[in-house]
Amino acid sequence: MSDKAAIEQKACSLFGTANFLSIMSGDFYILLHCYLDCVNTFMYGPFDVSRKQLERFFYTNYSELDIIDGTTTERLGNAARALGETHPDKPIIVLTSCAVEMIGDDVRAELAAAEEETGAKFILIRTSGLGVFTISGILDKLASEILELAHSGEVKQTDSVNLVGIAPEPEFEEMFNRLGLKINTCIHEGSALDDWLNIPRGALNVVFDRAQFPSFLEKARDDFGVPFLEVDAPFGVKASVAFYRKVAEAMKVPSEKLVELDEIAKPHTRLIAKARPQFEGLSLGYNLCSIVDFSMRPNTRLGLPDLKIFEELGFAAEFLYQGDKRQAHLDRVSRVVKEAGFDHPVCGFNDTFLLSPLLKERGYALTYCADFLVAQARNTGVGFLRLHSLEPGLQATERNIRRIQIALDRR
Repeated sequence: MSDKAAIEQKACSLFGTANFLSIMSGDFYILLHCYLDCVNTFMYGPFDVSRKQLERFFYTNYSELDIIDGTTTERLGNAARALGETHPDKPIIVLTSCAVEMIGDDVRAELAAAEEETGAKFILIRTSGLGVFTISGILDKLASEILELAHSGEVKQTDSVNLVGIAPEPEFEEMFNRLGLKINTCIHEGSALDDWLNIPRGALNVVFDRAQFPSFLEKARDDFGVPFLEVDAPFGVKASVAFYRKVAEAMKVPSEKLVELDEIAKPHTRLIAKARPQFEGLSLGYNLCSIVDFSMRPNTRLGLPDLKIFEELGFAAEFLYQGDKRQAHLDRVSRVVKEAGFDHPVCGFNDTFLLSPLLKERGYALTYCADFLVAQARNTGVGFLRLHSLEPGLQATERNIRRIQIALDRR
């Protein structure tokens, strides 16, 4: 197992995939080949899911007796045909579970038969809790399978890009328009199915962590002719300018338009220069791996891109890693964050109640932590700022500085 996979958060792939699909809007249905307990787990997942969204879910509800009697595939076939007959013109995504994966249900054959009988389109994604599944791996597999529904004959918009792994911001559209470019689609955990199906129309996939979507990026390139470009996420002034510049260069934007970028960035650079003296040298504890989060941003390079904002302001950062705190494992964490471009010390704590003593020992001025750790920080007189509460882009510079100031003032 790679160092990165060893420290990433893990999850049951059925739980993760179902949670992600639960907030994806669109005209499709989800059939879970599982029993009731599996359904109960994902309904209490990390996303706020409406009743309307849950109405798209169906499940086979097999029992232990079905497993003993060998009738689990019969239950799947009946459910698939019933759903296919009722909604023959809607895609149906089918997820599996541990028991049927262990006993070897021929799910694909059963769905092929239901597809032939009803004319419905079934997309099978084999999921379970059997194995080590990183959240990035779960999202990559889902993204790759969704592309099965896209059409290869889509007309390509040669001046448009797809942003993969970040929520849309008004600034992105404004800046790309100034560069003579368009955003074809923006892919994040709240994207609709149609957003995903628009991928083939873009001329370039812009991704912030190629290791987050290896299969998806390869499939988009090989099957739909959409190449990809990996860039740093636009957090902080320097990273934001580099983001726009690299995309523009890849899209062959005339050089005179690139000159405008430096002019646009100047007032934001001045804001950083003005604020830096009050933050220079302050110690920052930057939290890693405390929560299982199926959002894309926390899984982009382990959620590290926000750190560039603090680095620009002069903070002296350390990583607060929650997990195995044996030195050999902390060394793995160090290697991963260095590979991501961040060379800062790593401290570990393996349980929430151990964080307060660690904060006292390290003497941080500010922590950038998961929200459930707020009491641990404030009880020790350390400033607290919620993890991933800082915003991307140039126009967020002043707001981000203000948030940091407020967090320090509340110590």
